[in-house]
Amino acid sequence: MEPRPCPASSTTHVPRTRTDADALRALLARRMEEAAADAVRADGEVPGERLDALARLIRLVEMREAASASGRSRWAVPAVAVTTLVCASVLFFARVSSTDVAIELNVSEVDFVTPTVQVLSDAVSLSALGISGLLGIELPAAGAQMVRHPESDLFVTTARVAGRAGTVNFDPITVAAGTHVTLRKLDGRGHYELVIGGRASDLAAAVNGPVRIVVPTTTNEVRVFQFPRRISLEPDSGEVRLDLTVAADSGARGPLWSPLPVERVVLSRIDEFQGSGQTVLRRVSTIRSGTLYFESIDGRAQPLRAGEELHFTKSSGEFREWRMDDDGIVVRFRGTVHGMSTGSEGTRRSLMPTMLDWLRARHGVSLLWGSTAYAVGLFVTVLGWFKRQP
Repeated sequence: MEPRPCPASSTTHVPRTRTDADALRALLARRMEEAAADAVRADGEVPGERLDALARLIRLVEMREAASASGRSRWAVPAVAVTTLVCASVLFFARVSSTDVAIELNVSEVDFVTPTVQVLSDAVSLSALGISGLLGIELPAAGAQMVRHPESDLFVTTARVAGRAGTVNFDPITVAAGTHVTLRKLDGRGHYELVIGGRASDLAAAVNGPVRIVVPTTTNEVRVFQFPRRISLEPDSGEVRLDLTVAADSGARGPLWSPLPVERVVLSRIDEFQGSGQTVLRRVSTIRSGTLYFESIDGRAQPLRAGEELHFTKSSGEFREWRMDDDGIVVRFRGTVHGMSTGSEGTRRSLMPTMLDWLRARHGVSLLWGSTAYAVGLFVTVLGWFKRQP
C-alpha cells in the first residue's frame, strides 16, 4: 500500500512579507472599485453581504498595518537611545589624533632631535669650557706651531695675569640631520651642559690673553697669548659633552640659534639612584613653570605647574626661542603633537582635545544647528512613540 501524502496543516505559519501587505492593500482597492461600479449600475444599491465582506477586509488591512507599526515603534526609542549614546560617547571621549600647540616653558633640561642640518648657536663668550668625547685636540704652541693631543678631554678657563684678563670664545656649532641634542642647566650662574649625540661639525674655540689649559695627563698650565689663537677640536661621532660657563659680561645669556626646527621633544630626565645592591631609575619632569596653548581650539591656555609631566608620543615643529637664562632654560615651542598626556606611568591623563572641543572650535555654527536638529528629531520621535502606545 503506497503511503499517502499528508495534507498541509491549516495552522502552518506563513511569514508575511512586505509583498503580502502590498497585495492585501491592492486587493482591498480592487474590491472597493468593483463594489463602487456595481453600486452605480444598481442605482446605489449594494448587497449587505458585500458591504460586510468589504468591512472585514478593511479591518484586516488595518490590523495588518497596526501590527507592523507596533513592531517598528517598539524599537524606535531604544534605537534612538543607542544612537544618542554612541554619538555622545564619540563627542565627549574620542580624542583627535594630533593638535597644534604653542608652549612657553622655563625648564632645567630640554631634549630634542634636529630633522635637518642645523646651526645650534652663534659664537659665544665663555669664562670656562670643558669638552669630553673628542678624537683629537690641536692646541696652539709657541710661534705658529700646533700640538695635537689624540683622544683626550679638554678644559679651558680664563685667567688674569698682571691685571690682564683672558678670553675664551667658542665658534658656532653645526649638527647633522637626526642629531640628538640635550641642553641642561647646571648649578652656578651661567653654567650649562650641552650634549650632542651624533656627528657635529668640527668644533673650535679662540683664546686670547692669559688662559689656563688642561689636557689630562699632559698639560695643566696658564698660557698667555698676545693675539687670538685657535683651538681645533675633532668630535667623536658618538657623543660629545660640552660644559659651558657663559661669561658674565657676554650680554645676552647664551646666543642659541632660533627659530630652530626640532622634533621628538622631551621635557623629562631619567634620575638614577644606587641602593643596596640595586639601581632605581625614575623619570622626572624638567618643567619649572610654563603655559600650554591649544592653537587648534581657539588658543585655550592651560598653566603648567613646577614638576608637572608633559609627554608626547610624537612632536614636530620649531623652537621660536630657546635661550640660557640665570634660573633655567627658556623655551618657546610651536608645532604639532600626537598623544600629548600628563602624569606618571599608570596615572597618565590625555591632554589631547576631544572631538567636541575640536568641533566647537572649528565648526561651532554647524555643531549648533546639527545639535538643535537632532534634539528636535529626538523629541518628535519619542512623542510619537508615546502617542502610539495603547
